[in-house]
Amino acid sequence: MTLPVVLIIEDNEGHFRIMEKSFERFGVLNPIHQAVDGQQALDYLLRKGDFAGTALPDLLLLIIDLNLPKVTGIDVLRELVGHEHLNRIPRIILSTSDEPEDVASCKEYGYAAYYVKPPDYIKLTNYIKELNAGAGSRTSSLPGTGPLAPPVTPSEGGTKPLKPRL
Repeated sequence: MTLPVVLIIEDNEGHFRIMEKSFERFGVLNPIHQAVDGQQALDYLLRKGDFAGTALPDLLLLIIDLNLPKVTGIDVLRELVGHEHLNRIPRIILSTSDEPEDVASCKEYGYAAYYVKPPDYIKLTNYIKELNAGAGSRTSSLPGTGPLAPPVTPSEGGTKPLKPRL
């Protein structure tokens, strides 16, 4: 059985690793993919650039940082609205910004939850724990979604960063 993918759009490698390890720690075996900037995320989601001609995997959840290089997280959200198959995927905003205009823009384009990134590892880990524990209740009303998959077998899951290996 192929589990749906969690795509984390995050340019800070340390933050990505904390989230990835937290998901693993809490027993989530869904593959975790990373896009390191907004343009790479759009290329991945829209199957352009390095991803042209490849099938888009089933996506369970998008975790989006707003302050991204090349294309902002808000611009990624805006682009998703025009693509029905992508617009249905729950989006969790995890950003350092608590600016009212950023929150309002995200609300306009849709999100399942908005978290301000905490300054320490423990709080970020707790956000991931909360997200995993509440995934079913938070996303069950959104079409085509479900809770993060529980462990199935040790051979399923794993990580596959989108960062190009140069």
